[in-house]
Amino acid sequence: MATITGNTAFGVLSVGGGGRAPPDAFAQAMAASAWWKGISHGHWWPRPVFLPPVILCDDPSYWCAGGGLGAGPRNAPGLARAAVLALPDSAREVCPRLLMLVADAPLAPHVWRVAEGGVALTPGTWVRRYAALPASAPLGTWVHEMAHLLLDWPDLPTSSCLMGSGARHGGGNDPSPPGAHLRFGAGWLREIPATAELLTGDLDTCEIATLTWRSQRIGFSRMAQGIAVDNLDVPGGPFSVVSVTDWKAPLLAYVFADPSCMTRATKRP
Repeated sequence: MATITGNTAFGVLSVGGGGRAPPDAFAQAMAASAWWKGISHGHWWPRPVFLPPVILCDDPSYWCAGGGLGAGPRNAPGLARAAVLALPDSAREVCPRLLMLVADAPLAPHVWRVAEGGVALTPGTWVRRYAALPASAPLGTWVHEMAHLLLDWPDLPTSSCLMGSGARHGGGNDPSPPGAHLRFGAGWLREIPATAELLTGDLDTCEIATLTWRSQRIGFSRMAQGIAVDNLDVPGGPFSVVSVTDWKAPLLAYVFADPSCMTRATKRP
């Protein structure tokens, strides 16, 4: 996986119509961008480009049968196409190729392709992919769908990280971070050796201590609850979280005191 750094631009387009006003998504988009900057330890901060809201002839809910995932043309891909086509020429010139579409409508959060192959913004530049969010979407939904749209990260249904159930942590208002496998692959965690001398408190939040155990690469990273144990050969995780009461104890001794956590971490899917 390539190192992910810099600021990736994405468009934020609010859609109204049929007497329904476009929602104000400014605070949500800014909060999501700041969340990613913190989680990546300043390596990556997606940059929202706020486009002028558009008002369509019909209420956006008209495109939302089945959460917008039903058959076209009146579905979310069609809504995305209609919204981009409604942008003035001046907005098309600055519109990024990836778009977060927000409407006060019963949209099922998802990332997909714009109907009919997309919309040309300028010669050679198209919007082909979008993320759709209802106006009420919490932070966890925003950052989860941004990971799909901007990073091409997959869903990990069995994981408690952001790409699994962690997006709903705290009712979606306090999402769990991406698993260490993803953050390490993105270059956001600095690798150090997991030696016998390493203490639990020596591990910084931007570090991951690694070792090879039973032919698998295991990573230990610091979380608020303790030490997360991840299998860096397997997406998902954390597979275990060891609660820490003594931050001056040898890390490996502390983790191996509970044999079950290493067993879970090295179990292949």
